[in-house]
Amino acid sequence: MRTISIVATIISILTVVSVTPADSFEIDPGMRSRPGPKDGPTEVSMECFIIDIANIKDHDQTFDADISIRLMWQDPRLARPGSSDVITVPLADIWNPRLRIANQREVKEHFPDIVRIDADGSVTFEQRYSGEFTTIADIRDFPFDERTIRIFLVTADQSAKDIELIFADSNIGRVETFSIPNWTIGDVTAKTSTFSPFGVEQLLRLDLEMTADRKSNYYIWSVIVPLLMIVMMSWSVFFVKPQHLGAQLTMAATSMLTLIAYRFAISSILPPVPYMTRLDIFITGSTIFVFLALAEAVMTGTLADSGHEHLAESMDSVAR
Repeated sequence: MRTISIVATIISILTVVSVTPADSFEIDPGMRSRPGPKDGPTEVSMECFIIDIANIKDHDQTFDADISIRLMWQDPRLARPGSSDVITVPLADIWNPRLRIANQREVKEHFPDIVRIDADGSVTFEQRYSGEFTTIADIRDFPFDERTIRIFLVTADQSAKDIELIFADSNIGRVETFSIPNWTIGDVTAKTSTFSPFGVEQLLRLDLEMTADRKSNYYIWSVIVPLLMIVMMSWSVFFVKPQHLGAQLTMAATSMLTLIAYRFAISSILPPVPYMTRLDIFITGSTIFVFLALAEAVMTGTLADSGHEHLAESMDSVAR
């Protein structure tokens, strides 16, 4: 049912209109220039729909998304008075906002680069993009972190003063449920600003942003709780009489080796960042606790062997 709902949503947004070829309408090469440059910036209306967020990858600093974008503008030079047909022409044959995704990693376009032109000169361009987008985030609170994921678009070869991007909150949307299992994704918001890639000309920038809140239950039950059990297992040496040094060392060494093996096992799910996250601090703290239990077992056993049983038992009592 969810798949049917998504397909229905896509169909409602990316409406297929019956069109006629542009055989009888000649496209002048001059139409590649911006319409009405003396009349101020060209107004471009935009609609965007987030079809899916499939994955957020901490290791690669990317996320997988599927989005649909529709752009609409007016070009009086393409008007055909008296005609009622809708024609299609290649996008490159006429002026267009040249909106490009700046933070794409591996993104695929699903539709051909063509535009629909109504008889009054209204131009509509629709495209669907899916693939990997880069995202840079500070995850010091991992695995209890949240971040803002964004799709960053710019108007390539078009100055910010030449284009005015128009959109309403009602035209920026998303499906009710995404396929990503371990994140809660918020609503989509859009904002425009300027972008100077070479420090000279300012391009128009559009950010589509969503707040992502990580669901930490997996890490609590699969990482944190087992680590706590290993640490508590190492504390069993405090309840064994210091005279039994062999038993103490066996339990302490077993806890230490178990912790080391467990750290190797969970290394693949830890993000490789150059700073300590909350989970890194917890794992390091657990390692220190287990090592201290091993050191305490050696010390109390040595004291007991040298005739200081009372002092060794006092140390065990303090450790407990």
